[in-house]
Amino acid sequence: MAFARTGLMQESLVYISIVEVFLKELLPRSSCGHVDLARSPGIWVGMGYAEGILHSNAPYGFRKPCHLHLCADGSPNLVRCQCERIDSAQSQGISMDRATAAPALRVPRASSVCIVSTDPGSDRPLEANLSRLVSQEMIELSSFWSLTYHLNRLYALRYGYRFRRPSISDEQVVEWLADGLEPARRIQWLIVRLVQKELDDPSCQFVVWLDSDAYIASSEPLEVVLIAHGLLHRNGSTKPTKQFLFAAATWMKQLGEQHVGQRTNISDHFMVVRNTAAARKLMREWWHLPMQRVSLKRFRQ
Repeated sequence: MAFARTGLMQESLVYISIVEVFLKELLPRSSCGHVDLARSPGIWVGMGYAEGILHSNAPYGFRKPCHLHLCADGSPNLVRCQCERIDSAQSQGISMDRATAAPALRVPRASSVCIVSTDPGSDRPLEANLSRLVSQEMIELSSFWSLTYHLNRLYALRYGYRFRRPSISDEQVVEWLADGLEPARRIQWLIVRLVQKELDDPSCQFVVWLDSDAYIASSEPLEVVLIAHGLLHRNGSTKPTKQFLFAAATWMKQLGEQHVGQRTNISDHFMVVRNTAAARKLMREWWHLPMQRVSLKRFRQ
């Protein structure tokens, strides 16, 4: 509701989705969940208020949601709600099973693509009973972070990439975030630390970060994405100049009843970093900037 009141529409949608997922998981596990929610009308008042503001900012309504969860041949296009190849010309020469690659296509060794995804701390252990990954009953299903972990692990296995889920204790979380300043950094800052540690391994040519609630819905190899966004060239004639690839996040700023501009921000839910001296330097600066400039202190939270 606070996001909706301040005009942060994208954040409002995200949090409404999170609440829906939480309730969907909670209710089948709690015999008195429905009763407790019925006795707490505040949640429904808040959700209704946020929904009303969202609709007022979409005078033409919302398009039908796209439920394209996985593409067996290609990648999801959420605008058209269909599976498409990212670039058929770029895909030529990259075998879907990596058995062969065209001589003109310079691709990294599969094992030099290092994918990392984790949940720092002890509050989200992985499900060890793999039979719970598939069930017709919601209450018998495993946690979503266990499902996404195995989806990403199998994707990496298919193409020969390295995939890690570092185990980080609660004590390590406190230690890594501590820098002697206040306020304390949010836990999301650990993403910077984790990517830095992967970049310390020179055998990782590309480091890929995935949030634990994200999974790769594409059946195409990551090289196709790297070529499409300028982190990798099809041949060795020109060195790629781009060091980073971030997922996009749209933000609409509103002043009263007026929209004063839409911005596209970077998102830390998914990122790719080329392991170069320039990229490692930028990652170090990323971590240190909130400690060096008072004007950037707000980004610690």
